[in-house]
Amino acid sequence: MTTSILEALIQLFALFAAGRGKEGIALGRAHAARYMRNQLPKALVDDSLARFDELVDQFQRMPGQGEKMKAKRLAKLSVKLLRTCSQINKGLEWHEKHVVVVRLLEYLNEVPDGETGRLFLKTVSDSFSISQDRLEALQNMVEASIAQPRLNVPEMFELGGGFLGKRFNGRLIGLHLEEGNLFLLRTADEGIQRVNHQDVGAGRVALLAPGGTFRDSMGGTLFHSELVAHRNKSISAQDSLVLRAEDVSHYFNFPHEQALHQFNLQAEGGHLVGIMGGSGSGKST
Repeated sequence: MTTSILEALIQLFALFAAGRGKEGIALGRAHAARYMRNQLPKALVDDSLARFDELVDQFQRMPGQGEKMKAKRLAKLSVKLLRTCSQINKGLEWHEKHVVVVRLLEYLNEVPDGETGRLFLKTVSDSFSISQDRLEALQNMVEASIAQPRLNVPEMFELGGGFLGKRFNGRLIGLHLEEGNLFLLRTADEGIQRVNHQDVGAGRVALLAPGGTFRDSMGGTLFHSELVAHRNKSISAQDSLVLRAEDVSHYFNFPHEQALHQFNLQAEGGHLVGIMGGSGSGKST
């Protein structure tokens, strides 16, 4: 992460925290710290939080007494927000922007919020090219009850206890980010959870990338590949997708060099099929 992108991210969190009183600012600082700890070495986290404090103090000192001054202050902060988002757009991948929006949603979900926070959030999501449907799905990921989730888009899903038997007996809701085959996950687990070796706070949304592992506080383990298989199986159950090949023959140089002879195959959606054979036996063909 470059220095300019880091500065922009710190400023983004500071813009959301400014003007919310001591408790709101302290909570904003805690959310910024949690995000930074998953991105940076500890020394840089401390420096980043010091910069967060400076920026919040700077934004707090902007005059905002009276309706006219409040409107002017909001306009200035909105311009700063747009510039900040423009800078972030240059350095973060699309899925990283989703994580930033989720962290901001988690913050707004814990502080008394007026119109400003949601207005700022809409500005951020628009700048990051996140659709309204996706934003609402992210909001549901943060706010919805695990027991009664609002699955408002096809990419959202829930998994009940016993999905993997004794190995993972928890309950979770998820959002499949199909563009990068990533999953956002949240459980009702009140203990420390981990994605790979990074801690995820209780009730927080976790990002699971290909090859990753999600562990709950009870030692339950869930692999990214298992979620992919579950999603594929669910989709195939809806679409009844079947790949079938019957009596397929193929010659490299007819009538010699026959690679396939009356080959038959049937594979249903959601299944992983392996084709085995020696070198030159026709696997690739």
